[in-house]
Amino acid sequence: MELKGTTGHGRDGKNDLGMSEIAFRVVKEWDVVKVRITDEGQKRIDLLLSQNRCLGCEEKIAEGEKTKCGLHPTCYHAARRAWIAGRVTRNQLLREGKMLPPAQGGARPINKFTRELGRG
Repeated sequence: MELKGTTGHGRDGKNDLGMSEIAFRVVKEWDVVKVRITDEGQKRIDLLLSQNRCLGCEEKIAEGEKTKCGLHPTCYHAARRAWIAGRVTRNQLLREGKMLPPAQGGARPINKFTRELGRG
């Protein structure tokens, strides 16, 4: 990180506002990973989703209950704790049909105007 003192921010170039300029780098990494789901895993996903069941505990998902990656929030957080602890990997859960890949985030467009803004 580099700091530079600057002067002359006024229109006439004479005003010293006592500001500093900060220069820094931002690194963004995107890991694109392809996971092949086993045939058994895909059959499991199809069956449980058709019955509106959690891919983890296989319990019925209540009407209007939110899910994350096809899991109840409790099941998702348990899976997350397990992969953070190194007991399982996210790819392993995806491959076995015990979790769906993350969905596109953000609020869905609710009217014509917001749908048009979302295109692009």
